[in-house]
Amino acid sequence: MNVGYQSSKANIYQKMARLGIFRKLLYVAVFLLLLRLFWVNRHWLLTTQVNPNGNARSLLHGLAKHNQAQNMDNNDKPKAEPMMSAGIQQSGMRTGLVAEGKHFYMDGQPIRILSGSFHYFRTPPAYWKDRLYKMKAAGLNTITTYIPWNLHEKTQGNIILDGKWNNIGKFIQEVEEVGLYLIIRPGPFICAEWEFGGLPYWLLRDPNMRVRTSYQPYLNAVERYFNKLLPLLGNYLYTKEKGPIVALQIENEYGSYSDDKEYLLFLQKLYQKFDLYVLHFTSDGSFGLIPGSVPSALKTINFVKNPEKNLRNLTIIQPNKPLFVAEFWSGWFDHWTEKHHAYGAGDLKESVKTILSMGSSINFYMFVGGSNWGFWSGANAKMNSPQYMPTVTSYDYDAPISEAGDLTAKYSALRYLFHELKLVGDLPEIPLETPKASYGVIKMTHCLGLEDLVGILDPSDIKNLSYVSPMEKLDINNNNGQGYGWIMYETKIKKGQKLTFNGEIRDRAQIFLNGKEVAVLNWTESNAHVLLDSSTMGETNTLAVLVENMGRANFRPPVMKTLVFEKQFKGILGDVSFDGKKIAHWQHIPLEFCDVFRKNLLKTKIWKNIVEIQGPAIYRGNLKITGPPKDTFISTEGWSKGIVMINSVNLGRYWSVGPQGTIYVPAPLLKEGDNSVMLFELHSANGDKSVAFLDHPILQIAQKI
Repeated sequence: MNVGYQSSKANIYQKMARLGIFRKLLYVAVFLLLLRLFWVNRHWLLTTQVNPNGNARSLLHGLAKHNQAQNMDNNDKPKAEPMMSAGIQQSGMRTGLVAEGKHFYMDGQPIRILSGSFHYFRTPPAYWKDRLYKMKAAGLNTITTYIPWNLHEKTQGNIILDGKWNNIGKFIQEVEEVGLYLIIRPGPFICAEWEFGGLPYWLLRDPNMRVRTSYQPYLNAVERYFNKLLPLLGNYLYTKEKGPIVALQIENEYGSYSDDKEYLLFLQKLYQKFDLYVLHFTSDGSFGLIPGSVPSALKTINFVKNPEKNLRNLTIIQPNKPLFVAEFWSGWFDHWTEKHHAYGAGDLKESVKTILSMGSSINFYMFVGGSNWGFWSGANAKMNSPQYMPTVTSYDYDAPISEAGDLTAKYSALRYLFHELKLVGDLPEIPLETPKASYGVIKMTHCLGLEDLVGILDPSDIKNLSYVSPMEKLDINNNNGQGYGWIMYETKIKKGQKLTFNGEIRDRAQIFLNGKEVAVLNWTESNAHVLLDSSTMGETNTLAVLVENMGRANFRPPVMKTLVFEKQFKGILGDVSFDGKKIAHWQHIPLEFCDVFRKNLLKTKIWKNIVEIQGPAIYRGNLKITGPPKDTFISTEGWSKGIVMINSVNLGRYWSVGPQGTIYVPAPLLKEGDNSVMLFELHSANGDKSVAFLDHPILQIAQKI
């Protein structure tokens, strides 16, 4: 063998060996580089995997854009803590909000969610930005809101998402403009102390209806509504670089109602149908976490007391996931006849400090108070009597920002706490308070009796039936039935004595004999008897029963089966008999106080000069304002029970039993010059037929139960 050849070959082998080692080292280096690349971008990759429409090319392209975006600097969003990303990115891929391990990440950076609940439907649109800027100045980085189905689909199939007072898109855009993230809780059930928990009353016309279940007609109604709503929300997803929406809730506290997983998964599939690939979550009290959840959604918890215990329970049920208190109750709501609820700023601060020290994110429910305008107040069902507890008009909630936009001691305490815990950096200046005015006392000058109101109605809405029907089952409003207000039943009776209601009254009834009130019944009574004074009766007499719907329940304890959610009919439920004989003929007169009716009240020429009226009547006066209007509060002291209307807008209910003694009148509802003030009073006006406009609210009056 040639030695030179062998030497040359050996050199070649040595070179090849060195090249092999180099190649191996190169492979290892490339592998480590790819591993590093994956680790840096793991949050974006994990988020992108849920999108079935992606491909390798778009994945790599998006990854490149994402890496480029990580080096960009902008300050659209306030920092939630030092490690948080700078905020909404002007360009590049957004990964959105991701729950991984025990932390939340936004665009790959750790984030602490500091959120506050603000309901766009409880505040005039002209004040949305005022409240949003105040929330941002407090140190919050996120807004949470419900969407009430019944506000947007008042009659079946007529879905309005861009109304004057309920323009969802406009609200979302304003959240974006202020520089905040947004969590949406679209329902279809929202609770929220809102009428029927946000469900439309017309669902009740189905005799077999089972709401909040996989009952197909209910699902069909939900899907029709979501087919309109969800594409709108899709236009504002943070992950699509279109808006501030970073998370969506599935249903609402479902674990306290039932455990129909098929129903919950149906809702989530609708989210997926419209590519709403953001963080999905459920929220429940400690005992509802498991039945109210679905496997692919983050579990969150709601409470006000015992933060350590509740968060430990959440950790046990859902280990290795970030903690999020989706509802930390900053105050509470009020029912009629109760005392006004208050939760001290000191107690609030200590509980919040504990929650944050445990590494949890938080949403304050509520951070901004609001109003249950018109007939939108809900009710609660309790285990003890009376089971039905209607909610007041004010939804001030003793929140950090009041119903009228004023900053409370809680606001200052929380802002200081966020600084103290170094969760925020420099914050914007706190916006000025909205000005308030005391416009003094005005006297009512004109009135209409109950019979006058009936004359303003569309005659086709008055129904003559051979039985008593609840308002929802009347064939009016394009066969949607009557949803709200009062229904009056009228018939003729002979001389006699004993009037018997063979069923329930929902919710409060005034009994009139020949125009004179003879009795009042309410929800605490069933199978009630009323003894009439036959000595005052003629051979033929007019019997009228005026029944008020005070709001359908939005919540019931899970163990309480006496309240069937889909059986919440309003009016007289059951036959009525007189001296043992069933009354067979009734005239049904709906007093809904709808938009058209209220506007017709302003136009009618039949107003009378003020006179003494016994029983239900509308009283009208004029508030003259010089200069730009300011927020004010109308006091109904001395009046009994009814509703307040300003410039034909129904502001809501008043009742002398309290606790609420004033109704908030926001400046956007007023105008310079003359303003119409109307009260529909059920019993009697105060002595001089006057109301006062104050510069402060009265949320607690002396109890008169």
